[in-house]
Amino acid sequence: MTEGNKCVRERFRIWMGKYAPKLQFDNVCKFLSIGESFCLDYGILRKPLFETIDLQEVKQFVKTVSNNKIFRIKNKRTYAEVARMASWYYAFVKEMPDVEEDCEQVSEENLVAEQTVEAESSAMLEDGQANSENKSLGDPMVRILCEIKEQYANGFRFDDTVLRLMEYNLQIGIGVAEQEALKKMLFKRSDGLYFCVEFAANEYQQQMITEQAMLGTLEKLGCIDLRALWNQYRSKGQSVCLRNESDLEDFLMFMMPNSIRLANALKTRIIKKIGVSGLEAVEKACDTIVKAIELKDCVTQEDLLAEYPFFTEESLRELLEKNTDRIVPIEINDCWCYQTVETMGFDYDFSERIDNVLVELDELSIPPTVEVIHAFLSKSIGRNLRREYSIPDEKTFRRIISVYYTGVKEREWKSGRFVEVVDENV
Repeated sequence: MTEGNKCVRERFRIWMGKYAPKLQFDNVCKFLSIGESFCLDYGILRKPLFETIDLQEVKQFVKTVSNNKIFRIKNKRTYAEVARMASWYYAFVKEMPDVEEDCEQVSEENLVAEQTVEAESSAMLEDGQANSENKSLGDPMVRILCEIKEQYANGFRFDDTVLRLMEYNLQIGIGVAEQEALKKMLFKRSDGLYFCVEFAANEYQQQMITEQAMLGTLEKLGCIDLRALWNQYRSKGQSVCLRNESDLEDFLMFMMPNSIRLANALKTRIIKKIGVSGLEAVEKACDTIVKAIELKDCVTQEDLLAEYPFFTEESLRELLEKNTDRIVPIEINDCWCYQTVETMGFDYDFSERIDNVLVELDELSIPPTVEVIHAFLSKSIGRNLRREYSIPDEKTFRRIISVYYTGVKEREWKSGRFVEVVDENV
């Protein structure tokens, strides 16, 4: 990397820290390098991007990564994000002063400048207003963004009346290229309104939905219930930008298009890592939570939701009831709990009693239904099995029988009966 390349890159990093503080600069460079490689190969760029400061050449770079069909085919998953980062670089180059001047001292100077920029940026985000100094900046794109932040916090629409008014107020022209660049920088809501990303969340909400936080949770848990995330998001403040779960889903995909996907599972929408199937994500979540329950033997639903707040009562129950036989829901003193089947307190010879009951039913030619097995088992132990162990439903009862059955012949629940497994190949 040449000194000029380093100089431009460093200036761009600080500029991005001021105008797009939530974007990770390493990711920005990663996506730009994808477009750079393509444009160098096809002669769109004559030299590396950070050595390209000719505005027309950068404009052609943006146009190529945004519209070239070959590039879009080769980079199906990333071209949208590459185009968005290219638009940011275009805006930067339009504002950038002479980079050849004092490049030798840029690192030292930028260290001080970066601290100043970060302080100004934080203050800007806290009070929700653009710093008045931004209006004096020469770059039209930056001035337009500042105007949107100040005057259109409730949403901006790209219609002729609004654009002409903004052109009049700022005394600049807003052409098609500028509009397309802006659209890539702003979040578009389903009703067609555009928002600056910082208006989507306050500082507490931002901590929840950063890419680092989301991917960390998904790595640990497998999936997140979108409804649970929305409930937490809403509890930390109101947003003029995000109105409901659907808006939150769109915003997450806007911010992390190459990291996450959403899918239907657990009777809700779940967030998962890209490249992971919905089934794999649910299985990982189930395994993680089951292990946590097994360590404690019995956990109240309230405590479990406190430990795993990215699920609701409904999705948690769906997760455990549909994906594991190791955990059963039990109501104890009007409080729902989850516990392992092995810790329900059955007598030491419970498995033997089940085996004997099933042998007896076979000898009597009585179908081994739930009610029949329950009646014979209750008679065997001398107590009503369901009442004695607070078994809430037939599904839990079937699960208990499956876990504790140790007979020679393999059995399964089929059409409401615990029957022997038949080898269809025989």
